[in-house]
Amino acid sequence: MATLGLGEIIAIVSLAAQVVSAAEKVASIFDSIHNAPKVLRKLYVSVHQLEQNFKDLEEAINDSPPIKSPLDRQTIQQTLEKGEKLLQDCESTLRQGPWGNVIWPILREKPVEDYIREIEHMQLVFFSPVWSQLTYTKLRQLTAQHAPIPLIPFSSAELEKLVVETPRAVIPVPQLNDPEPPLVLEQRLREGFRTVFGLSVGEPEHDISLEWPETWEPIQTTLHLDSPNITTASHRKLELAEVQIMYRNHTSRILHFRNAAHTLRVKHVVPLDCVPWSSTHTPRSVTFLATHYITVVDAGENHHLYSVSKPRYDFERTKARRRFVSLARERSLVDEFLALEMTASGIGGDGTLTKCQVVRLWSRHENGEGRLPVVTMTFLATRLDDGKTHQEWDLRGFAHKASFLTRVLGVWVKSSRPSELVELSSFAGESAWGRVLVKFESAKVAENFKDCFESIYPRYKNTTAPRLDWSPPSLT
Repeated sequence: MATLGLGEIIAIVSLAAQVVSAAEKVASIFDSIHNAPKVLRKLYVSVHQLEQNFKDLEEAINDSPPIKSPLDRQTIQQTLEKGEKLLQDCESTLRQGPWGNVIWPILREKPVEDYIREIEHMQLVFFSPVWSQLTYTKLRQLTAQHAPIPLIPFSSAELEKLVVETPRAVIPVPQLNDPEPPLVLEQRLREGFRTVFGLSVGEPEHDISLEWPETWEPIQTTLHLDSPNITTASHRKLELAEVQIMYRNHTSRILHFRNAAHTLRVKHVVPLDCVPWSSTHTPRSVTFLATHYITVVDAGENHHLYSVSKPRYDFERTKARRRFVSLARERSLVDEFLALEMTASGIGGDGTLTKCQVVRLWSRHENGEGRLPVVTMTFLATRLDDGKTHQEWDLRGFAHKASFLTRVLGVWVKSSRPSELVELSSFAGESAWGRVLVKFESAKVAENFKDCFESIYPRYKNTTAPRLDWSPPSLT
């Protein structure tokens, strides 16, 4: 059994801080750790808790003799250095853009899972005996001093059973009373240790819950992959039953699917600037018009990586298709309208933006009390060869009132009566946009669009919208 003094614990705390720093760099890739893959979220929490436990230990033995430890300093140091190197490798891979999102699970997911188990083993083998040893010693001191005994979740007699008197290479942790899972016992020991040493019993402020609901949305869809590099014939048409957002970062979202039998999984990397497209002729289909990376994971956990041009999802009902695009974009699809033509003035001159394309209105509620939703409008520009030709406009750049236009004596003028043509006016000085004209197939459709536009428009106390940077709405 090794002996650790205050100086060695301080050195270990410094190493643990380096691991946490590496974890924070990985979290920064996703804006928030809550956007990261589940396994990285768990690792993030584990290394923060590990650092906090070592800090608590440093504070507890500040005026105490060295402690007996089942692990020596070198073993602990190697474990921490391994974690720092692993997180640096994860960061390096993930910063490679969409390609990094594709190869990260293949290269790093398994090592991360293995390291989390290694940390959990350290918590059990190292901290549980040390906590029980220090807590027992502190309780004996308080008893000898006739000092008040803090309320802890077990008695002194029960705790004495956990104190190991003889040196051992590995200290098994016995159970208190009825058998309990090791994690429950570890939590009880930690609570008792922090209580008797006057440390806060609650979790540190930076800790976040280990429990994230792994929510799968039911969604019956058929994924069609039409690409010459798909050598497995069964992968050209995949029947999928559930979907979730696996994770997201500055460049992409990862759509994660599985089939009904849970024997096959699909990971689809969707760049943030690629909007799912569907035409009025195929209202039950969604196509991503760019070339995307898609990974098919079979029952044997074999990863088949494909670069697929225009992957298509088919649905049995239009409602299911609308629900899917809302989930894929993480915002609500409010409504969609067929525009016969959209023209604009002030965007590098007058010109046609699109013809015979669907215009969609979206709403996304931002985090924070009292914050107005971000409301946008998307449409596919004239060119169809590149998925990035989708335009997304923040409605805050426009006046909140749309207008009908009608021709009088050869001149277009505003009218109170519905017509096929709707005018959207931008705020002066806020952009190069002067106005956008949207022509619909009937006055009724135009009226529905105008009503929808005005009903979802964010309302401000002042009469003008704030200045915008004209970037797409954030993920967080």
